[in-house]
Amino acid sequence: MKLPSWFYADHLAKYYSGREALLKNEDLKPVEYERRLWGPWNFVAFWLADSININTWMIISSMVVGGLAWWEAWLCVWIGFTIVAIFICLSGRIGAIYHIPFPVASRSSFGLFGSLWPILNRGSLRGWAWMSGIMSCVSSFSTLMVNNPDFTRFATRPSAAFWPQLLTIPIGFAVTCFFGVIVGSSSNVIFGQPIWSPLDLLSKLLDSQPSSGTRAGVFFISLAFALAQLGVNIAANSISAGSDLTALLPNSLS
Repeated sequence: MKLPSWFYADHLAKYYSGREALLKNEDLKPVEYERRLWGPWNFVAFWLADSININTWMIISSMVVGGLAWWEAWLCVWIGFTIVAIFICLSGRIGAIYHIPFPVASRSSFGLFGSLWPILNRGSLRGWAWMSGIMSCVSSFSTLMVNNPDFTRFATRPSAAFWPQLLTIPIGFAVTCFFGVIVGSSSNVIFGQPIWSPLDLLSKLLDSQPSSGTRAGVFFISLAFALAQLGVNIAANSISAGSDLTALLPNSLS
């Protein structure tokens, strides 16, 4: 049965063989030179925007609750996100050099059709507390460490993706976590108990000081967090999801 032309994302798809139709799509091809527009500052801005969110704010709280001092927890954040940055740069290297997305890069490991699977399936007490703290940072990036080629394929050159990511990720996330631990610790002095969630803290402020100034401050802070969460989800999820869906249905999606 011949399908209508609007069904095809690629106007040439109707001429492909069955095997080609499952593998070829404009969005799966190497990014053309004219579209390689991401320079160093684009990657700096991308990861700084990704680092400012509620989850990053609260990561450090689990380490303090686990028995670490605030400075030990912050050091774990630096170590953890430095490890993340290294793996991000290594996995993104193939995208920066060959300008291909993750679904295509995974074909080298899983084969042409086996690559569909990863797309569908994505000492002492103090010593263990350190390991737990570091791994909580690393685990929060487990997906992005794998599919970073989805972003780096747009790099103007490999170095434009490598150094900005290697430096911006640990710095950006460590600074956000630092604010999280300072604000959480300060809430213990003010309210008699540590409040690690910024949303719970804002609610507590409204209950304790129900003035127009407090309401205005809470509104603007909440708006900033809402925009941050929206930006993180658009940046981190939409591009990768688009690449995965294109790889699964290259005939219909682009």
